[in-house]
Amino acid sequence: MTGWLQPPEGNGSVDDDPDDDVVPQLRTADAIQRVDNDLYSAYLVSTSGSGGLEPATLDSLPEVGTFTALRNLLYAFEWWFFGAFAAFVWWRWVRDEQAVRSATDASVD
Repeated sequence: MTGWLQPPEGNGSVDDDPDDDVVPQLRTADAIQRVDNDLYSAYLVSTSGSGGLEPATLDSLPEVGTFTALRNLLYAFEWWFFGAFAAFVWWRWVRDEQAVRSATDASVD
């Protein structure tokens, strides 16, 4: 098999139905419970097709949660807030530096 070796992923989601074949995240700790082979702390994304598997389609994706759009909007606001805070800190630093230079220039004269 040829593919890209990837580190394990874990996003903290919980498997609501452990008896089905759908895995909500690709963690080695979860995969160990489903297979009888030795596993290592990584997985392989195949670059060549292998028999027996069907390609994933958009219809096979899980349903989007009710608050997904709100969560994304709040995340965007969070980054705008961080950006505004960084601009404020820069502005404050420039103002303080100018005040120090003005005081130093006044004391030299």
